Amino acid sequence: MLIDRQLHIIVTGESGPGRAFIVPKILVQKVLFISLGVFLVLLIGTISGISFFASAYTLEHQLAQLHSKLDNSSQVCLSQEQESQAQIADIKIKDALLEKYKKQLAKLQKKHDAMLAKSVSRLDERSKAIETIIDALGIDVQIEEDPEHSGGIFIPDKGQQFGDKLILQTDQYLDFLKYTPLGKPINTSISSGYGSRNDPLNKRRAFHEGLDFRGRQGANVSVTADGVVSRSAYSKDFGNIIIVKHKNGYKTLYAHLHKRLVKKGDKVHRGQIIGLVGSTGRSTGAHLHYELHLNGKPVNPMKYVKISKLKFSIH
Repeated sequence: MLIDRQLHIIVTGESGPGRAFIVPKILVQKVLFISLGVFLVLLIGTISGISFFASAYTLEHQLAQLHSKLDNSSQVCLSQEQESQAQIADIKIKDALLEKYKKQLAKLQKKHDAMLAKSVSRLDERSKAIETIIDALGIDVQIEEDPEHSGGIFIPDKGQQFGDKLILQTDQYLDFLKYTPLGKPINTSISSGYGSRNDPLNKRRAFHEGLDFRGRQGANVSVTADGVVSRSAYSKDFGNIIIVKHKNGYKTLYAHLHKRLVKKGDKVHRGQIIGLVGSTGRSTGAHLHYELHLNGKPVNPMKYVKISKLKFSIH
């Protein structure tokens, strides 16, 4: 029985005597069990170590990813913050510019209002000056409304501003005066007035329908208002004669001319030279015979001529 509890180990060599070892089986079993236990412990430790390192590597990789995301988020936040600051700075600059423009606009509006008030004042003065001229002529300016020749969109009448009324009124007056014969056709003195007089040739009493202006031969004769030449010809009594038809029912006649510079149908404007002083026709010497007709009847040109002497202070 003792032999069964022992393990005989014989070691032989190629030369020399062999050796025998007797080892108890229980010792061998313990060694085997201990070795197996150590192996198992090592195996489990190795597996656990490998698993730990694998987990640690995974965690480290995840941590690196988190750090990367955090860095990206930080950069995005920083970029957004910088963009927000830039937008805030831009808004501040625009607010400053807007405030500056508001002040400039207020200053311009104030200047505009002052200029408008001054312009209205000057327009009012000019309108009164024109009214004075019209009153001196004794003319009633009327603007006729013709529903058959007008139109436009309907805008309820809420009353015009003073400035608008002045502009409309002044424009109407200026348009009227543009075609009203005013001033002298030649800047000389009058040698014979309008009305009854002794005829210079036969010395008999006669009616003179115009004014005679002294003048030297060849001096310029100017038309006294805008209009259209209705006659430019030679007449036995008037010699070289020019008749200009104006609007508002006026006609002017220029007679005894040395030379006519316009022809029938020509449009003429106030101050334009239309002829030269002469002594043609029934005349005793160089002069200009000037007549003014209104609605087909001769009128005394004197008050129209005297308009040139009126002086107005318009600032």
